[in-house]
Amino acid sequence: KCVPFCPNDANFVYETKPIELSYDNFELAPDGPRPMPGGVFRVAKGQQFANYADACNECGTCDTLCPEGGGPFTRKPRFFGSLESFRKHAGGNGFYVQYPKRAIHGVIDGAPYVLRVDPAADRAYFARDDAHFEIRLSDSRPLAWVPKSSRLDMLPYFQLKLLLESIGDLRHAN
Repeated sequence: KCVPFCPNDANFVYETKPIELSYDNFELAPDGPRPMPGGVFRVAKGQQFANYADACNECGTCDTLCPEGGGPFTRKPRFFGSLESFRKHAGGNGFYVQYPKRAIHGVIDGAPYVLRVDPAADRAYFARDDAHFEIRLSDSRPLAWVPKSSRLDMLPYFQLKLLLESIGDLRHAN
């Protein structure tokens, strides 16, 4: 109900793959990255809701009508149309997708991240404020990092990767 009732046409549906993925986190060790207990990344539905933040005036209509208990402008991914707008307004939750660079800038729970993928090289380059990581796309294994931190939580990586793949999938109109 939030999509057709938005007075600014700011809410939209995007297609993704339902997924349940058990993952490891990693700790930097002298002999390379050491797997540590991680968690489960789960997306139950193939259709997800999102918000185009540059068009949203946060009127609350979507929040009032949301059958899932949380409107797109507060609980769902908020996408921005420019890097400048993203940097100015992302707050605790926001994303900006760069094409053709195959990159996504994200703020998740107030922490900033950048993910750039190079499928031809089977590499992802994942950065946060305190470290930069090179990750093999095919198995999500860290290959190298420039640490200011000794631990890599993989959940934000998987969240950004899925958003980038889903929003960038040209088979769907998102």
